[in-house]
Amino acid sequence: MEATCDRILHDIGNPVPLDVVALLDSQGLRLQVGGPGFPRNIRGLLHLSNTDAVVAVRDDLPEAAQRFTICHEVGHFALVEHRRVLLRQCSEMDLSSAARGQWERAANFMAAALLFRGELDASIGDYELSMASVSCFADHAQAGLEASFRRFVERNPHPVWGVVCGAPVVAGGADAHTEVRYAVRSPAAAWTPRPDAVPLDLARARARPLQEVFGAKAADWLGKGARVCDVYSTGRAVFMLVH
Repeated sequence: MEATCDRILHDIGNPVPLDVVALLDSQGLRLQVGGPGFPRNIRGLLHLSNTDAVVAVRDDLPEAAQRFTICHEVGHFALVEHRRVLLRQCSEMDLSSAARGQWERAANFMAAALLFRGELDASIGDYELSMASVSCFADHAQAGLEASFRRFVERNPHPVWGVVCGAPVVAGGADAHTEVRYAVRSPAAAWTPRPDAVPLDLARARARPLQEVFGAKAADWLGKGARVCDVYSTGRAVFMLVH
């Protein structure tokens, strides 16, 4: 899949940030933003027929989310088997749950590769390990914070873990916490089980050993030497960098 993305990016001159108009044009795809009757429960879709090929996205998405959604749908189009399914007038909703999950993960992988491969990926090792760096990286890519956070961790040359949490499930007080949605790691980081929840006392979490942030369970998670190097909350999600 990365080879396919490299070819596509080479054909449009490897622009940084990605030129989504040139990307669509290179694939012969037409962009439709919003419109009457556009379903509000999805971000975008790819419609193929014998005479037309359209990427449609919601008109109320932030620009970074629109860019990722466009790349996601281009990913479906660039993956030959996905395109064959759609040209047979099948829908991804006709697939099993497991197959649909694989389908969407593949398109997400393609979207991230289109947004970040090349110069941006190569620059990750030059950043310090902080959420300010992740934000700067996102700005350079004109990408969303979560997609940029994942890429920053997964392509980092240092042993780094990233933990993404959701909204609070216990409100207020010292016991307030948030559920862990998922955890990712860099190639240099050993994989170990993730915690189920993290506290929302973010000031206490910064630069502290994991045992003090998560409790005794952390010793089995990442090891006694790992430290939380930065934490950032958007109000709807919490991002934690561990090194």
